[in-house]
Amino acid sequence: MILARHSSRCLFSTPRVCCSIHSDAKLKDPFSLAQKDLQDLYEDIKKQLLVSKAELKALCDYYFDGKGKAFRPMIVILMARACNVHSNKEGVLLPAQRSIAMISEMIHTASLVHDDVIDDSDTRRGKNTINKLWGEKKAILVFSPSISNNSLS
Repeated sequence: MILARHSSRCLFSTPRVCCSIHSDAKLKDPFSLAQKDLQDLYEDIKKQLLVSKAELKALCDYYFDGKGKAFRPMIVILMARACNVHSNKEGVLLPAQRSIAMISEMIHTASLVHDDVIDDSDTRRGKNTINKLWGEKKAILVFSPSISNNSLS
C-alpha cells in the first residue's frame, strides 16, 4: 500500500497519544469535596436502623462505628452534586440522594459481614469481626431485615 504524502506527513499516520494532562486546574481531594455531606453519615445510618433488640443494636453500632472509608457514599454524593449542577444550578445535595449514599454504605457493610462469615475471618478494619464476637448465625441475621428481629436469639 502506498501512503499519500502531504507536506512531508503521512495521511495515514498513527495518532499521537497524550500521556499527561496539561491544565491549570488543581486536582482536589474527592473526600474533602464531600466531607460536609459525609460528616454524620454513620450516625445518620444508626438513626435509620430501627432495631428492637439491644443485642441487634449493639451489632449495628459495632459495624457502623464511623471508621469505614465511606468510598461508595462519597461517589454517590459527588455524582449527585455534579448532576444537580445541571438541574438546580446550585449542586445542592437532595435528601433522597443522601439516602442513596447511606444505603450504599449499608449494603457494602452487609456484604463485608457476609464475606467475613464465608472466609471465617477474625478481623476487619483492625478489629474483631461480628462472626468472631457474636457467632455466624447472628452475623448473617443482623443484616437480613425480614428475619433479624424475629430470629436473633
